[in-house]
Amino acid sequence: MYLEDEIEFALGDAGALDGDQRRDLLDKLSGCFPVFSDSAESALASVAAAVAKADPLEQFLDLWSQAGSDLRERISIALTQAGVIAPAAKSAQGSLPAEVSERVKLPARPEEIDDFTRGVEQLWKELASPAAAVDFNRLFKLLGMLASATRDLHKFIWEFWRQGAPRELQSTMASGFSEPFEKMVAAYLRGDEASSSRDLAVEIEKTKRLMLGVCVAVRRGAEEFSRGHHQVFAPENIESAVTVEETAGDSSRVRDLGRKCWEKYTQLSKHMTPDAVDQEFQRVFAGVMAAWLRSRT
Repeated sequence: MYLEDEIEFALGDAGALDGDQRRDLLDKLSGCFPVFSDSAESALASVAAAVAKADPLEQFLDLWSQAGSDLRERISIALTQAGVIAPAAKSAQGSLPAEVSERVKLPARPEEIDDFTRGVEQLWKELASPAAAVDFNRLFKLLGMLASATRDLHKFIWEFWRQGAPRELQSTMASGFSEPFEKMVAAYLRGDEASSSRDLAVEIEKTKRLMLGVCVAVRRGAEEFSRGHHQVFAPENIESAVTVEETAGDSSRVRDLGRKCWEKYTQLSKHMTPDAVDQEFQRVFAGVMAAWLRSRT
């Protein structure tokens, strides 16, 4: 009613209109201003009551379902800034440079994650370490170092075996890879069906067994070669050999025993050329190696 009073006051000051004229003018002016009827006020009250009773979550979900991508992004940012939702964590693959992420397949499916988990558990078991958080940077550095060392050792040991081992032994221990080790590993890492985990594990196990066999054969072969050399060239053994040849075992009956022992040594050493020593050592080495490998198959 405040507006109406002001208009009447203004018209009263004018003094140009009588009471009937002022009333007529006011009626006409009233049509220019909104007037709420009882029904309108009732409808507004109903709407207000409905809004008050509405579930805020339902209202939000209704708004979300009708919102476009831009509005949804604004809502997400606002909720994150308000602390309602946690910031979306970036995946490890998404944070890698494009040239790297295209070449690395991180576990995503449940079975891949389970397989990865078993691999980590196996790693801790082999290292006799307690289960702990794995530093991925160091893990991949470790894999790189092991891959490099395994490649070089695999190449060396099989070349050594093919060049030095007797042919009859080579048939009992041969590499199952027709290509270089690094190519087979690369095919396995790419997921090539022709390169299975079992095939790679078998090849690595054979390489490990061959390396251990070589180490064992070097030690035991050297011991056996030394015993054989001592058996032939030890002074007491040469003296015994001379005594048997001269007097059928009675050294007191041998004249000039020292000279004859030296002659015997000279006779034996003529056959100990570098090539003969090398061949004898290879013979002993191959025998020890063969025995060790057969005991592990």
